[in-house]
Amino acid sequence: MLIDFHAHCYPEDIWPKVRAAIFDRYGTQADNQGTIEGLDVKMRAAGIDLSVVQPVANQPKHVRPVNEWVESVRGLHKNMIFFGAIHPGVQNPYNEVCGLAVKGFKGVKMQPNAGGYYPDSKECFKIYQALSENGMILLTHAGDELKPFSPLYAHPKHLKNVLESFPDLRIVLAHLGGYKTWDALDLVLGYKNIYYDTAMSCELGDAEFLGLVERIGIDKVLFGTDFPWYDIRKAVDYTRNVLGADAEKIFKENPGKLLVLP
Repeated sequence: MLIDFHAHCYPEDIWPKVRAAIFDRYGTQADNQGTIEGLDVKMRAAGIDLSVVQPVANQPKHVRPVNEWVESVRGLHKNMIFFGAIHPGVQNPYNEVCGLAVKGFKGVKMQPNAGGYYPDSKECFKIYQALSENGMILLTHAGDELKPFSPLYAHPKHLKNVLESFPDLRIVLAHLGGYKTWDALDLVLGYKNIYYDTAMSCELGDAEFLGLVERIGIDKVLFGTDFPWYDIRKAVDYTRNVLGADAEKIFKENPGKLLVLP
């Protein structure tokens, strides 16, 4: 089994607007079709058995519409698990997360840079409390963007207090702990329930990629692509070529354990 822990897709009518906005703000070009159907086609072509889809709410007003769309589609594709979207500015974020738990969501995605908030803020802590109490997973963007972002809300220094304050919360730090901020990786290492996905990390040189995986520990790494912003097949082939037999740990064993798959 191959599991992609970090993928995105959007409603067909929204996708063109999202693609243009992401390119304008972050400089990230999408050559893929970022819809559910587009994701499904690329998954099958690359041999991905299961994708964990990470919806994003850049503004508080987006939380409900995004999650309503997710609810309407998440049962239609057995090869996809959908997380929920959350933003700390939504009214009563604690209750919002608890509501997602009741509906069977396994976790939520947060993007501090896009949302304009620091992950160690008071309102974010309400989200983490709800996630922890409900046994849910947090996947959060960590680090910078392709186009340098300022202020850099998701710098690892703003995640350290989160990891220390919620030792039982299962957290996935995207981009091997911090895109383009790997010099600060030590700030977010050594915590029991923390994992790190490989989304957008395949452009690193082999030596740097392997060095980061070694520092983190292979048992804490999850395969992720960040589709549609990165090609799934390219990420799969790169990971296999660089990690060899160890790739199975991040493709299957680690994510399967985290998701509690049978």
